[in-house]
Parts: sequence; structure tokens; C-alpha cells
Amino acid sequence: MSERNAAVMFENFLSGLSQSARVLWILAPLSFLLLPFLTIGWSYFSLRMVRGMSCQVTDVFARVNCFFKAILLQILLFLVILLWSLPGLAIMWGGALLAMWQKNVNMLSIFYFIGMVVTTVMMIRAYLRYGLSSIRMADHPEEKPLQCLKWSGRVMKKMGMGLFMLLIPFLIFTLLGDLLTSLLSGVFVLAIVVSLALSLFISCYMRAVICRFYDVMREMDEKIQRQQKENAAAT
Repeated sequence: MSERNAAVMFENFLSGLSQSARVLWILAPLSFLLLPFLTIGWSYFSLRMVRGMSCQVTDVFARVNCFFKAILLQILLFLVILLWSLPGLAIMWGGALLAMWQKNVNMLSIFYFIGMVVTTVMMIRAYLRYGLSSIRMADHPEEKPLQCLKWSGRVMKKMGMGLFMLLIPFLIFTLLGDLLTSLLSGVFVLAIVVSLALSLFISCYMRAVICRFYDVMREMDEKIQRQQKENAAAT
């Protein structure tokens, strides 16, 4: 009897797993198609808000003409971050091969840790340098994805640390929100509501701050470009 119950439980588990897999198969393509477009729209809404312009919820869908360009930009951004992370991945895989050749488990742990640290640092640096590309596309939908990526890489060449310092408070707020949610875990519904509310507030506030930072960088870049044109015209 117990064996039959175990078999039934296992079949139910596989059935539930297959249903979850089907849901993931549906959600994964949808998120790949919709998230880049919604990110551009959200950036456009936030730009209008920080510039003191009238904005509505429908502004999130105002950049529908950037649907395919947003997907291409997301792919390019992923490839750039992957390329920046190659040194750390090389340390991890090279260290693993060396440790297997030397049959040294401690060496494997050391190389893996160093590789993970280097990979994480390089991925963060890449995101900070090219992360303004989506906001650039929201502000200038006529530009191509590669142009937006190059613009972000150019203006953020020495300003990545400034953006990182702006994002540190939001990281702290997120950790405090997670702590508060864990303290409310006994009341499940309240914990979910508080978690969603805090996540929404932090995300919206952070996007507004990044958009304001983008405006500052855009104004500085336009000023530099004007000065260069004036100097070229004078000569």
C-alpha cells in the first residue's frame, strides 16, 4: 500500500513539474519579447516625470515603434556584458582544468572564488557603462540600438563609479525591505503585500534617479559636442 502511495505521489510530482515546465515555456518567450519594450516605455515615462512634463500610465506604451529595436538592444547588451565577463570565466575554467590536472581540490576552490569575484565585478562594470542605452533609446527612438549602446559607453567611460554610488542606497533599501518581509513572514498575505509595495516603490524611485542621472550626462555631452564644433569652426 505504501509503495502504491509513493508511486502516486511521484506521478503527481511529475505531473506538477510538467505543468510548471509548460508555464515556463510560455512565460520565457513572453518575457524575452515584452520586458525590453516595457523597459524602454518605463524609461520614457520616468524621463517625462523627472523633466516635470505631464505623464500618464499609457506613456509606458508610447514607444511601441521601438519594439524590435528594444529586443535587439537587449541582445547586444547581453553580448557586451558576456564579453566583459570572459576574463573571470577564463579564470574559473582555467583554474578548474589546472586543479583537475594537479588533482588539487583546494586549488579548484581558490580559482573558482577568484573567477566568481572577477566575473561579478566585470559584469557590474559593463552594466554601469552601457546601462544608459535603454534610456537613450527611450529619449531618442530614432537612433539604432548600436548607436544607443555606443553613446552610453562613451559618456559613461569615466562615470561608472558615480552611477554606482547613486545605486548603493537602493541596494541598502532592498536589503532592509527583505529583512522586513522576513520579519512579517508569519503573516503571509501581509508579507507579500509589503514586499510588492516596497519593490514597486524602490524600482520606480531608482529608475527616476537613473533617468535624472542620464539627463545630467546628456547635458554634459551636448555641451562638449557644441564646444568641439565651435573649436572646429574657429580653426
